[in-house]
Amino acid sequence: MNFKHMPELDTPYGYFVVLGVIAVFCLLLFMRFKKAKWL
Repeated sequence: MNFKHMPELDTPYGYFVVLGVIAVFCLLLFMRFKKAKWL
């Protein structure tokens, strides 16, 4: 595997920042779907 071009590896906390952004995005989608009564 080629790990030279993964942007989250350039910063010390990049991996956790990416996980945090994904978690926030999932939470926002969940809240929007609940508000629209799709869930």
